[in-house]
Amino acid sequence: KRAGFVPRKVEDFGDGGAFPEIHVAQYPFDMGREKSLKPGSKILPVSVDAHGNVAYDAIVRQNENSKKIVYTQQKDLIPKILKNDEDDEMVDDEDVQEEIEQTMQETKAALEKIVNFLTEVKKGKKAMEKVGGGGTMRASAGSSMRDSHDGGSGRTRIGFERGH
Repeated sequence: KRAGFVPRKVEDFGDGGAFPEIHVAQYPFDMGREKSLKPGSKILPVSVDAHGNVAYDAIVRQNENSKKIVYTQQKDLIPKILKNDEDDEMVDDEDVQEEIEQTMQETKAALEKIVNFLTEVKKGKKAMEKVGGGGTMRASAGSSMRDSHDGGSGRTRIGFERGH
C-alpha cells in the first residue's frame, strides 16, 4: 500500500513529521511551503476598464512591479501637452496641426526678420540707412586694435545713430 506513496496533503502526514525514506520535498502541516506556490495563486482575474476593454495591466503589475509605476497603454506615451485634461482623451489631430502650423509660421516670420536685419547690417552703410530709416553710422577701432602692433588681430565697433 505504501509503494508509490508521495505525501502531498496535510492529512497524509497525520499527526507526525515527514517520511525520510521518501525522497521528495515534503511540507508537514504546510511548514516551509511558499504561499505563492499553492494551486490557483497564479490565476489573475480578468479586469476591465471604464470602456469595457480588457485591462492587461494586472499581468505586468504583479510581483516586483506591484509597487512601481508601469506604463502599459499607448496613451501613456503621448506627452501631456497633447492630452485634454477634462476627459483624458486625445485632442483632435486637426486642431493640433493648425496650432503647430500657426506657431511655425510665426516663428519663421520672426527668424526671417532677424536674419534679414543681420544680412543688411553686414552689407554696409547704405543698407543700414535703408533699414534704419535715416541716420549716421560711425565706425571706430576697438581698444584691442589700437594696442596691437601687427594690425591683424583687432575688432571694429560699428554704431548707428538714428535721426529723430
